[in-house]
Amino acid sequence: MTAPSPTREGTRERILAAAVVLFADHGFEATSLQQIADVLPVTKAALYYHFRSKDDLLAALVEPIFADLEARLRAAEIDKPSPAARRAALTDFLDGLLAHQQLIGFITRDPAARANPIVLAQTERVREHIDTLLLGADLDESEQIVASMALGGMYSAVVDHGDADPDLLRPIVVESIEAMLRTIRRRHKVAH
Repeated sequence: MTAPSPTREGTRERILAAAVVLFADHGFEATSLQQIADVLPVTKAALYYHFRSKDDLLAALVEPIFADLEARLRAAEIDKPSPAARRAALTDFLDGLLAHQQLIGFITRDPAARANPIVLAQTERVREHIDTLLLGADLDESEQIVASMALGGMYSAVVDHGDADPDLLRPIVVESIEAMLRTIRRRHKVAH
């Protein structure tokens, strides 16, 4: 197997960059592969050389995000997390979301991208991982609802205020989520 030529790799990266802009401007559903090819300009055949479909292109865009978030969560795994360890994990996860704010904003705002099976599966896997890391594996339905609200609030803060100073955003988001998570932990202890 030979390494990809710089020209081929450069074309792939240019296609991904153009796709992000067009998807954000026009939506995933309304953007065609031909439009992406026209913007670069490359032939549609060159685009198909790198990506067989628009779904493959979306998968290539989101894979680095989810890989980064999963790596951050794996690095935070410990047997009995202390409040400080949970806070560090939550802060690092938030920093991961901020690092990918543009794409996360696009996915969050675009119903077709959000409903894509690849995005749905990876989003669910990350959500389950962070729920387990921060709260444990045996949440009942009411605890899952509060966890969804807490994490949904974090995503909203990143999407709506991702351009805010991270030193301002980070403590507000982390403290708010920790307060919600403390509620879940207290309810869980009382119930069990």
